[in-house]
Amino acid sequence: SGTLPTEAALIACDMAPGLLRIASWRGGSDDGRGRNPHRYPPAIRWKDFCEMEEWDNLLSNAMERTKSGMKWARSPLKPTEKGMLNIKRKNVTILCNEKNPRACNLARISISNAGIGAIVSLHEGDCVEW
Repeated sequence: SGTLPTEAALIACDMAPGLLRIASWRGGSDDGRGRNPHRYPPAIRWKDFCEMEEWDNLLSNAMERTKSGMKWARSPLKPTEKGMLNIKRKNVTILCNEKNPRACNLARISISNAGIGAIVSLHEGDCVEW
């Protein structure tokens, strides 16, 4: 299903855990999906929880870090050593393989939905042939 390469890419892009799920609901609940389960964080039940305005600021900062991380991950790798081949490579490239065609299709969808298709390369087939 592409879980490990997807999680690896999100970590490499400095995405906060759960941010993708929260961001997908930020447009409101008028889109036919019903009540937004992520409108308020579970942390509001904590005794020392901050104000909602501070929560919104934390989300905004996390989204900015993710945008910056995604930009960096997709950027070309800069040669740092003499004699390093001038190959077009990105700062982050995650290679993954899936033998099962149905699982491979699911992985493609997951990778696409997460917006990390530029840094995750999925190969369908047996690892022996990879």
